[in-house]
Amino acid sequence: MSSQIRAVILSVVAVTLMCSVFSVIDAKVCGGDADCLTNNADGTCVSGTCKYLCHSNYKDCDHDMDNGCECNILTDEANCGGCGRYCPSPYNAKASCEAGKCVITDSDEDFFIPGQY
Repeated sequence: MSSQIRAVILSVVAVTLMCSVFSVIDAKVCGGDADCLTNNADGTCVSGTCKYLCHSNYKDCDHDMDNGCECNILTDEANCGGCGRYCPSPYNAKASCEAGKCVITDSDEDFFIPGQY
């Protein structure tokens, strides 16, 4: 076998090994200095760009993955059950988000308010 053919074979093997090694750490070095690790999400690198999948019950409501999937939609009063779903507090009561639904809590005894809205 000629030395040129050996060199080509060794180059192919080296590139294959390097790609295998970099695919394992790809999520950490995606796009140069980019870091695909963030809060409440799994990050992967696709063609040099970080792609994220929020963990269950979390959403990226501000569209800024630097702070990750920042909203727990089961408890966040400003994003209850989904992004932008605010739980307003009616007069003489307090609203909260429980299990992704707005509920009325701490109402005055003399003031009638339905249980959920």
